[in-house]
Amino acid sequence: MKQTFKLLLLSMLVFSIGCSDDDKLPVDFADLNDSGGAFAQELSSAGLSDINLLDPSGSNFSKRYQLVSPAGGTDITQLDIYVNATRLNDVIASEQLLFSRTSSDFESSDGDYPQVEVDYVGADIISLLGLTTSDLEGGDQFNFRLAVTNPDGVFSDVSANFDNQSADHTFISNVICLNVPEPGDWTLEMVDLYGDGWNGGAITVNISGVSTTYSAAGFGTTVTINVPDGTTQFTFTYTAGDWEGENLFTLTDPNGVVVLDEGVGDGSQGNGPPTGELLNNCPD
Repeated sequence: MKQTFKLLLLSMLVFSIGCSDDDKLPVDFADLNDSGGAFAQELSSAGLSDINLLDPSGSNFSKRYQLVSPAGGTDITQLDIYVNATRLNDVIASEQLLFSRTSSDFESSDGDYPQVEVDYVGADIISLLGLTTSDLEGGDQFNFRLAVTNPDGVFSDVSANFDNQSADHTFISNVICLNVPEPGDWTLEMVDLYGDGWNGGAITVNISGVSTTYSAAGFGTTVTINVPDGTTQFTFTYTAGDWEGENLFTLTDPNGVVVLDEGVGDGSQGNGPPTGELLNNCPD
């Protein structure tokens, strides 16, 4: 029986967006008032925001927010962050208050909007919602909602974009299943049953941001893929070509375990290996 394994090892991504005074000002405060009076602008995000079901305690990320209002953010008294969990269109855990940060938690400096940094931990989020890892599946989502309080009210349904200002008071974390790739030499064996190569079919392997594309020539090609020790990003993607039913491949790890065995082998024009990133399933 063929197995589809997750070979997606995502690197911990640190993404930061700087924002100078020129970036932040001027704000069209008339539009700001129309849109809700106050908002939290995400300035930077550090860490992978997805929640790894195989390591929820290690699924940590942080976000830094800038608190904006017509009064320069000084009238904002609270930032609340809520979360629920969904599977497709169904709610599997109702919304709960995850964080509440008050003005005493805000960082302020002269001539700048207040800022606050929030640390998210996957295990804490799962526990807050009354869930366990056995309740979750790959593809489930945690849905976050921000609410900002100032004297004019509580503002949550805000999506502002004025003069390089932007805010979105919702974001999501996907439930995924990631295993650290076994370092060493992996063997990719590609076969073409007809002997004329893969006719446009190809496999792209990404290791720590460096992509290499492989394809079978003639009746087949075997390549060795070295995964260095410490690799945290390893993606394996198949792209279809013509006469897909001729294409077969296996991927074997350094321990000799076949982790991918794909292809139908019926010689048809379209019935070939699964396309896209080949990911292993979260455990049942």
